[in-house]
Amino acid sequence: IAPPPPFTPPAGVHPRVLVRAELIPQIKENMKHPLLATMYKQVRARAFLEMDCHMPDKGTANNVSLDHAFNIQCRAFMYLLGEADKTHAKQTIQHMRDMYDTLTWDSSVGDITRSMGTVLAVSGCVYDWCYDALTEEDKQYFIIQMKYLASMMEIGYPAGKGETFAGHGGEGELFYFQSTAGIAIYDEDPQMYNAAAGVLYEYMFPTRELFNSAGHHPAGTAYGAVRAGWEVIGKLVFERLGDTGVMGNEAHKIPYSFINFRYPNGMFLEDGDTWITVETNGPTYSSNDLAMMLNAVRLGDAHVNGEAVKQLSLRGYSAGFSIS
Repeated sequence: IAPPPPFTPPAGVHPRVLVRAELIPQIKENMKHPLLATMYKQVRARAFLEMDCHMPDKGTANNVSLDHAFNIQCRAFMYLLGEADKTHAKQTIQHMRDMYDTLTWDSSVGDITRSMGTVLAVSGCVYDWCYDALTEEDKQYFIIQMKYLASMMEIGYPAGKGETFAGHGGEGELFYFQSTAGIAIYDEDPQMYNAAAGVLYEYMFPTRELFNSAGHHPAGTAYGAVRAGWEVIGKLVFERLGDTGVMGNEAHKIPYSFINFRYPNGMFLEDGDTWITVETNGPTYSSNDLAMMLNAVRLGDAHVNGEAVKQLSLRGYSAGFSIS
């Protein structure tokens, strides 16, 4: 168990998960940009779908629908922006409860911890972004459900079990999933945040600062891009809380290593752990580096900004499956 974190969420302030109130006007303005307008339309459409979030009965098999989870997150996001009313927010809360009430998890399935984490983070967004629509009973319900779900994840609960330098523990489990939920419920129950952030500040932020300063991710050409993406999201989570120094200020260097590994003919110089697709003529690069590209955009790097636009175009400017 790590020591208590040196930085805690601002007490009594919502929203504080990924967004602060003073940023909302800028977010709404950004949505008008041609590069984001298509994604915004997709998010808004999802937010007003008629849906049933009771998960189907599949016996002991996993029954989670990440598509439904994203729809719930989109609903909460619209309330955050002031584009949905409190009745809509209360229905969003009920949808999240319906999902939790009917979820079944099979922990023996590989990588299921990522789906668990997605649900955990979405419920954290609902809790934070729809905070003024929650009842006291809602709050206690979600805290119980979040803790139970977190306990089934590979990193464990309270956080501290498993590998944090590499492996799934170095992905979204603490950088986003448990930290997001912990930030949301901090005023009512600080344990999840203190445990997750304690591990991050003690072990994970210092090592990632070294990765960033080197301009190279040690997880290789495949997992490196994925894990560096989670690190970028984690940096954003804590920046929005008010701690702008986590993991240093050189994360913009990492995308260049993946850009420089590309050959003009579409092949890729393999580095470390890799599952790069191998065609007849050798490995080819994929576009799994979007999160890093977007980080460089935030830091004002014009070259990597162009790469980010290219990545978005390859995806058809799709909103994907998570607002994060």
